[in-house]
Amino acid sequence: MSRRTLVRGLFAVVVAVLAGYFLLPDSPERRVLRTLETLAQSLRTAFGEDHAERRERIATIFRRSTTPNVTLVAPELGTVEGIDELVGLAASAVGVDLSFEPSGVEVTDRSARARLLVHLSFRIPGEEIRQKRTASVVLRRAGDDFLVERVEVSLPSHEEPEARP
Repeated sequence: MSRRTLVRGLFAVVVAVLAGYFLLPDSPERRVLRTLETLAQSLRTAFGEDHAERRERIATIFRRSTTPNVTLVAPELGTVEGIDELVGLAASAVGVDLSFEPSGVEVTDRSARARLLVHLSFRIPGEEIRQKRTASVVLRRAGDDFLVERVEVSLPSHEEPEARP
């Protein structure tokens, strides 16, 4: 087999894989993770964004991605219920960066459950704190999408000191 034939064959395989990736519908698991990623990204503060703009942006995303009676359970906060309460909490969390690694997503006809390893970093005057926590998220199916219904977050399992140059 010549190099030219090999390259053409590999190119055809790559094109077929990419076409399948973009043309096939998303799996329910990917839609769940996309919803969670959208919510996590909403916590980031855009450059030059004032508090009112931040609150409105977060409220729009939360209303689209959560149920009206969404609940957050966290050791430091207790139980926080409702979109308005969560929006207020999220809008006041300036300087928080949240990312996650999924450790499992289970989808049924009516709901989904995701287990996550959450990486949380935030700045308080004089230091930056980085934590790792586990979280369990329950989502309710709404057509083809999933809405977050409940989030339970554990105590920090690992805390890293501030990174200094």
